[in-house]
Order: sequence, then C-alpha cells, then structure tokens
Amino acid sequence: MTKYFLIIIALLFSYFVDAQVFTSDLPIIVIYTNGETLEDDPKKLCAFGIIDNGGQINTSTDPLNSFSGIAGVEIRGNSTQGFDNKSYAVQLWDSDSVKVPGSLLGMGKDEDWVLHAMHIDKSLLRIPMTFHLSEMMGQYTSRWRYVELVINDEYRGLYTLVEKIKQGPERVDISPIGATDDTGGYILRIDWDEDNGGFNSDYKSMAGSDMKFIYYYPKGKGMNVTQKDNLKSSMRNFEDALFNNDFINTNGDSLRNLVDLKSFADFIIVNELSKNSDGYKLSSYVHKDSDLINSKWKAGPIWDFDQTYGASTVCSGDNYSGWTFLQNYNGCEDLNSMPMWYESLVSNPEFCQLLSDNWTTYRSSFLHLDSMNLWIDEHEQLIKTARERNFQKWDIIGKQIWIEPDGFPETYDGEITQLKTWAKNRFEWMDRNIDKLCNYMTVDERVKVFPNPTSGKLTIEVISGTHIAISDMAGRIIWNTGLIKESQYIIDTSTLAIGCYIIYSKSSRGTFSSKFVVQ
Repeated sequence: MTKYFLIIIALLFSYFVDAQVFTSDLPIIVIYTNGETLEDDPKKLCAFGIIDNGGQINTSTDPLNSFSGIAGVEIRGNSTQGFDNKSYAVQLWDSDSVKVPGSLLGMGKDEDWVLHAMHIDKSLLRIPMTFHLSEMMGQYTSRWRYVELVINDEYRGLYTLVEKIKQGPERVDISPIGATDDTGGYILRIDWDEDNGGFNSDYKSMAGSDMKFIYYYPKGKGMNVTQKDNLKSSMRNFEDALFNNDFINTNGDSLRNLVDLKSFADFIIVNELSKNSDGYKLSSYVHKDSDLINSKWKAGPIWDFDQTYGASTVCSGDNYSGWTFLQNYNGCEDLNSMPMWYESLVSNPEFCQLLSDNWTTYRSSFLHLDSMNLWIDEHEQLIKTARERNFQKWDIIGKQIWIEPDGFPETYDGEITQLKTWAKNRFEWMDRNIDKLCNYMTVDERVKVFPNPTSGKLTIEVISGTHIAISDMAGRIIWNTGLIKESQYIIDTSTLAIGCYIIYSKSSRGTFSSKFVVQ
C-alpha cells in the first residue's frame, strides 16, 4: 500500500505541493517522505522530483518536468550530521525498491547521488570550485549542479546535487570486477574504519598505527579470495617501490610503472592549494583498472572540501603557509588513517619535477588568481537569490558554527573577500616554496640506509670523511654529526617522530642524500 501510494505521489506530485511558493534561477528538487523521518540508514522510500525549466525561472509549484520518480533517501555525513541542515544520499528506485539508473540535470546516468548541504562553508563555493579545478587538471571529478531543496513542503536551502563516487562508465570508469580478469577494477577508500572491511598496509600510518585500506569497490563480500589477494599484492608492489630509496621494488618494478604520477601530483596540488586537512586521510580514494587495461594506481577522485581555503583551524588550516601533507609536523590529530605516501613521493626527483611543472602550467591558466576570482564572482552571482533565501532559513552568517578561525566575517560579502584574500596568500606562498620542495630532495646511491623503514637502529653507509645531517621533510635540520672517518655509522631513531626523513652526507666530493622512513 505504501509503495503504491508513493508511486501515485511521484506521478502527480505537482498537484500536491503546498509549500512556501518561491522562484529560483536554479533547479528545484522536491522530496516527499510520506510521513517517514529520514535517518542515517536505512534509506526511506520517498517520492523524488526535479523542476527545471531549461534556464528559465523555476517556480516551486511548477510540474516536475525534469525528473519524477521514487528514491531511497537517507542522511549522510559524519560530524556534519550534528547540524540541522543535513546532507542526504539519494538512490533512484523503481516501484519495487530496486535500484534504477537515471540521468539527473544532464549528469552521468546512475542510481546513486548526493545532496550536499555545504553547511560548514558559508561561501557555498568551496566544494564546487575545487571540483572545477580538479576537472580542469584532467582528472575525473564528480559532476555537480546547484539546486534548491524542498522536503515535505519545507524549504531546506541551497544544495549541490553531486554524483556519488562509484564504479561505472559515467563515474569512475574502471572495469567491473571480474569482467576481464581478477586484477581490477578496484576503488579503495582511506577514512575512519567503519567496519566496512579492508586490509592493512605493510607500512604504518603517520601515527605509527596499522594503516588500513577500506574496500570501497567492490565491497569485501563481493570479492573472492583471488581478487582480494591480487588487490593486496598490487598495493604492496606500489608501496614497496614508493618506500624504497631507488623507487624500485624487489620485483624490479619502478614506481613510474606502478602509479599514474600525474594523478598523484594533481591530487597534491588541489589538496595543498586548498589546505585541506582531511584531504589525505579522510574521504580519500585511490583506484585502478584491470591489469589488462591499465595496471597503474591513480589518486582520487577528490571529495570533501567544505572546511578548506582558511575556513577551519583544524591542522592550522587557517594559516596560508605550510604543507598539509606534513601533518605530523603541524600538531595534527587523527593520523591513524594518514599514509606516509606523500612525504615519500616528493622525495622522488621525477615526481617532484612533475609536481612543479604542473603547478607552473596551471598557474598560467585556470589557477591564475584572476581566473579563480572570475569563477568565484560568476558563481556568487549565479546563486545570489538562492543563497539569500538559504541564509534566511539558516541564520549562520557572522556566527561560529564549526571550528572557524577568530575574526570570521559578519556578512556574506565578507566571506567572499576572506576567501579571495586567503587564496591569494596561499598562491603566493606555494609559488615561493614549491621549487624548494624539489631542490633539496634528491637521492644518490652513495648514501645507503638500512633497515628502511625502521623503528630503532639505523645503519648509514657513506663515503668516509663525511659530515652527516638529518632533516625532516620541511627541510629543518634535526640532527647532525661532526666529521665521520668510518664508512658506516649507526644512529638510534626511536626518538624521532613517525614519518619520512632526508639524510645528507657532505664531503669534499659534494653533498649527497637519501631517504628513510621511521614507523
């Protein structure tokens, strides 16, 4: 009876809308729950429709002319669930609650979607802008549209309708598992462990705890033993090469043949530009296709950027200086899911040069400050009437709702000014420092360290008659010796923090360096 009633509601929805009437430049999404209260699991059967008059003004009482059907809807998010303004997961269903794909507002056809409230970000621009930048870098990024949302005749505010990250020809375009062979495609998630299944890395997290990769696609129950073993082996090959001094693993595989270096370089750029404290350790993804198609691991897709560009003090995110991937040097917490990949990547000369080159190229085009400010201005105008209505519903401008830095703006215009000013300062800091990241991180076979990684004694083999120094990845010298006459030297690393380090050997023949990992 309930399903039949909801089908009728979905078909005739425009005749029953009795909400506050408003007009919008944006599409309007209407959800009716039939008296059910939406929760964080399970999804509730709802009528779901979209009003979109193709660039013309939309009225909340217009017919559902863009989409009309049924969906399973639930609340989503972690800490943001504490806000009254919720985000939602939407899954398109048929009358029997079976998933059915659909194309919403011109985006890729699929059944799974996200309605993101963007409540932490008072500019309402940070997530869409970062998605735009990632897309301009040539990386697959979830497509999105600004919409206004009505649930059970109640106006809920300005949202983005976003493609959920998942495998599919219109999403992360990797092979369905087992379609070609048992080597992919796979998507792994790095996040808080929520008992979704996964496996531990052979290397520790930045906190020194087990580093876990969570099965995202497919879920663990959808994989056989061979597929799980292949997935673990592929990740082990990648990490063994990454953490080896010459970036070649014991199988003779070079890092450049195991990962898509450009995707990782772009991933670092977008997370560092935005100073995204969660960008490497929460809602972080990597994926690969079948080995028969492309065996390389790729970083991304990117996802969570609401507390970025100076909007939060978490991990000094409000400070436009400093590298976010060096979280263990920034006094950050929650490092149990933070891999040490990025410290090691930037010690690879080939990768670091690619990182610097990409930054230079992007800065002359879509990462030019003028280009970014133009995007901000255009989209601030696009959402002008909708965001005014949003902040009438949610009176948060000038109020502390999260972990904002002191002195947050009292007006929306002030939010935009602060965003632009912070971005300008961040651009200039990265311009001054990105080449420094590469200049001191070189590797030479004349400095050998073992065992590597280590958690205790480290043996250093160098040219005799050498001075030795150790720096952290930010270039700070934390230990040095006088002249060493022997070719082998042993140090105790137990007092060093978990992370990657550069060891330098300086003699009359020059200065040489190598990398080691403390875990």
